[in-house]
Amino acid sequence: MAEKGFQIRGDKQNPYHLSIGLVVIKNDKVILLQKGSGDRLFNLKTERYTLPRETAYSQESITQVINRCAKEELGMSVEVKRSLGSLITHFQRSDTTQVEKTTVYFEVGVTGKVQSSPAVDAVDDKIVWELVSKAVSLLKSNKNNEYKIIERVIRSLG
Repeated sequence: MAEKGFQIRGDKQNPYHLSIGLVVIKNDKVILLQKGSGDRLFNLKTERYTLPRETAYSQESITQVINRCAKEELGMSVEVKRSLGSLITHFQRSDTTQVEKTTVYFEVGVTGKVQSSPAVDAVDDKIVWELVSKAVSLLKSNKNNEYKIIERVIRSLG
């Protein structure tokens, strides 16, 4: 890809942020989460759990963002299985900009490992595999509404 364009991160001129999130499930029982010790953007020092996700660039296709997220955040190559919908959240940047963030989630299957350097924001994160039910509990305890995406997957596993 020659040019990615600008990141759709939400700023004073355009307060809308677009991210792509990944749900990686193994054997219908365990799910991959990122476990971090804080959040540099908001200067938080608490342990947190999230689904892997990456901010989109204006010139990228959804597939390109998915592949970049898998490579940079997880060190994996993946294939898309299905769309899981989206979540909209709101937050305030340090410059007081109110941002609306839309994250579109996809279930993906791992096709291999890749050599990559972790993204700057993922350096302190660890990849952990958790039982699907425990993943919901961990996300809820962090007040992370991504648990709703995992619940969609649970319903489909039936």
